[in-house]
Amino acid sequence: MDAKDEVQAMLASVVDHLPASSRTREAVQRSADLADISEIATEEGLHELAAALFIAQQMELPGTAQGEHDPLRESADELLREYRGYLSDSSGTAAAIDRGAELEEIAAEAEKEGAKALAASLFEIIQLRWQGGGS
Repeated sequence: MDAKDEVQAMLASVVDHLPASSRTREAVQRSADLADISEIATEEGLHELAAALFIAQQMELPGTAQGEHDPLRESADELLREYRGYLSDSSGTAAAIDRGAELEEIAAEAEKEGAKALAASLFEIIQLRWQGGGS
């Protein structure tokens, strides 16, 4: 089973557990783009699903040479901007994001504070970068 099949299987297993009125459910059923489904899932508070879709989208990114455009870091920054809006100013994760800490530190803070979906997404991005998925 390739990555696309795995994502489709995950979506098929999740869709039946969503309310009939869910916009995420409707997007999955009409085979919307993963980015669209992820955005709608985030709007509906389905952050773990959105994070899983975010990671799936990053799996196809080509590597970059040192000093070039880093799509994984840009994706991480976008994810952090989005999650930052959900965090209180007293959060250690928020403080790490605000000061521009390394992804590893932000992920560790998120995990410590119970923001498991954010931590998992960041750890996956870190791993992809180590494997040459970004600079």
